Amino acid sequence: MKLLVVKQWSNKGFTCIEMLFVLFIIVILLCTSMFMSSKSIKLQYQMQILQQLLLKAQTQAIITKKKVTVVVEEEGVWIQNEYYEFMEDMQCNPYRFHYAQSGNISKGGKIQCVISHKQKTLVMQVGSGQIDIR
Repeated sequence: MKLLVVKQWSNKGFTCIEMLFVLFIIVILLCTSMFMSSKSIKLQYQMQILQQLLLKAQTQAIITKKKVTVVVEEEGVWIQNEYYEFMEDMQCNPYRFHYAQSGNISKGGKIQCVISHKQKTLVMQVGSGQIDIR
């Protein structure tokens, strides 16, 4: 005698609408995380530019054997008589110092910059002349 095996469809899978709904939520989460990380990337990029400008000022002081004054304002930085403007949404705390003829900084300190609640700090160390982004 032969047994007839009847297969029944299982209702254990996802429907197309459920899958689309899950994909929609994943896309929304990815878009918001990309937007938030773009602000961090923009701030890191601007801080690296500021760091390079300060190193340029230090090099200028060493080469010319003259004092180079640096004035950081909320929306830009003055190095001698040249002004470099930050991106429109970046703001930094004001800070003033100079590089001596030897390239040494007149005073150590911190420059804190912010883009939409994301904050980074540029730390300048006396003696070593090192400039770190934290």
